[in-house]
Amino acid sequence: MAFEATETVSTSIESLPNPVEGNQYHKDIVNAWKLVHDDQYSKAFAIADEMTSKIEESFNKKVKQYAFKTEAEFEEFIASDKKTVQRIDWYYTEALRIKAYIYSSNRYFEMALAELNKIDSIAPISAGAKIEKGYIFRSIE
Repeated sequence: MAFEATETVSTSIESLPNPVEGNQYHKDIVNAWKLVHDDQYSKAFAIADEMTSKIEESFNKKVKQYAFKTEAEFEEFIASDKKTVQRIDWYYTEALRIKAYIYSSNRYFEMALAELNKIDSIAPISAGAKIEKGYIFRSIE
C-alpha cells in the first residue's frame, strides 16, 4: 500500500528551556553552532565566548554549579548530594563545547582540553566532552 503523504514525529527531551541561569541564551548558542557548521569559526567563537562570560557572571560563588539536560537528571543527582548547588542551563556546556571544538580544529589542544575540563566539572554526565577529549588524545599521539 502506497502512502501519498509522510508523517514526521519529533520527540524532545524537554520542550521548553528550564528556568535556570543561562536559559535566555539558547538561541545565541544554537546560532553559534550553525556558524561552526558554516565554517565561520571566529564568529561562532565570539558568540560562545560572550555567552559563557555572561552565564558565568550569574554564578553564585558560594555554591557549586551543575548543568543537566533535564530536571529529572538534576533532581536525581542532587538527591545523592545534600549540598546546596546552583543549576546552570545545559547550553552553557554547549557554548564551552563550541570553544573546545574550535580550539581543537585549530590544533590548540591544551586550550580545548581546558574548556572540556570545565564541562567535566559542571556537567559530570556529559558524554560529548568525553568524546571530544578522546578525539584530542588520539590526535596528539
